[in-house]
Parts: sequence; structure tokens; C-alpha cells
Amino acid sequence: MKLLESITIPLDTAASVARWEMKADLSGQRYGFYFDYNTLQEAWFMAISDRNGELLLGGIRLVPGVFFLEKYHAGVPALPPGELWLMDIEGKLATAEVTRYNPHTRFALTYTIYGE
Repeated sequence: MKLLESITIPLDTAASVARWEMKADLSGQRYGFYFDYNTLQEAWFMAISDRNGELLLGGIRLVPGVFFLEKYHAGVPALPPGELWLMDIEGKLATAEVTRYNPHTRFALTYTIYGE
């Protein structure tokens, strides 16, 4: 298998606000990403929409090392065909914890797709 595409989706807005949205092109399609910090759960959550703004998937808790789309591809075919995951850029996944103020300094939201 070879890597066909790898994109990092910026999380730098997390430094200053608890909610933001952005657009990204993944595998030739435009998607909307919405990020919210939930103070009760002390966690960041993400939602993904299609290019028309229709919600495809919501309530995705940003947890390092977890493949976010893997279990939803069969039921939501409009999702990007690759995989989204939160990579610990310090390389210490065992102790990685997402906090209110560290997504942009400690993690990279990465989209990858592999093929033949």
C-alpha cells in the first residue's frame, strides 16, 4: 500500500476561542469542520459537513491515536474516503491528553488515504 494523500488540518484557532469552523479539501472534495470545546466534559468535539453544509457526522471527541472515520464509512458514504486521526506531535501517545489550550501545540489533526 502506498500513501496517496496526507493533509494536516490546522488547530491553531484553539489557542484563542472555544468554537470555530473551517473548510478543507480532502480527496478532491470540500468539507466543513466545526470544533467546539465542551467545558463540562473538558473535551474538544468535532463535526464534519459536506460542501453544502449538510452535517455528515457530529459529536466526535478529539482523542489522540483514534481513527475517527473508520467505523462510520459504511453508514455515511459521503464522508471523506480516508482517515482522520489526532497525532501527538511530541510522540508520547501513552501520556497524551487533549486540554482546552493544547490542541494547537501538542497535536496535529491528520487526514490520510492509502491505495494500491
